[in-house]
Amino acid sequence: MQKDKKLAILRQLNRETKPISLNDLNEKLNNIYAERTLRRYLAKMIEYGLLEKFGKNKGTKYQIFALSKIKPKAIGFDEIRVRYRQQRRELIRHIILKKMIGKVMQDFIASQTQKLVKKEDQSSFLEDVKEDLADIDEIRIVGIGVTPEQLHSWKRVQSKK
Repeated sequence: MQKDKKLAILRQLNRETKPISLNDLNEKLNNIYAERTLRRYLAKMIEYGLLEKFGKNKGTKYQIFALSKIKPKAIGFDEIRVRYRQQRRELIRHIILKKMIGKVMQDFIASQTQKLVKKEDQSSFLEDVKEDLADIDEIRIVGIGVTPEQLHSWKRVQSKK
């Protein structure tokens, strides 16, 4: 029930075209909340970055956070990581399946990066590939096209290096 109530608040706030006071919001929600409960829900939503709060005390108003104001960097959006996702996955898949390590792996990564990635994006792409290879585990192989056994086999070869 609590989840439904919170969704009702968000739905109502989403319908509003300008900031709304706590009392007006509760009125539009048919006064189904105690003021203290509504304040608590709104405070959590602000904490999670869903709402903006304007004013203080009795003049406080709330509004759904305008996504258009969020800058990609502020939410950790890595454009290069997203743009070259498929190329990165294919590269990592090939490395794991061919059990590449050391210089052979580094040379392969460098040559494929030059072929597949725009010059201005290569540095970030290489950083992403290195990070992915360092952090790869059974959970992160989803979508790459390798089995857990293949991953473990590659990791065993790597550990013998």
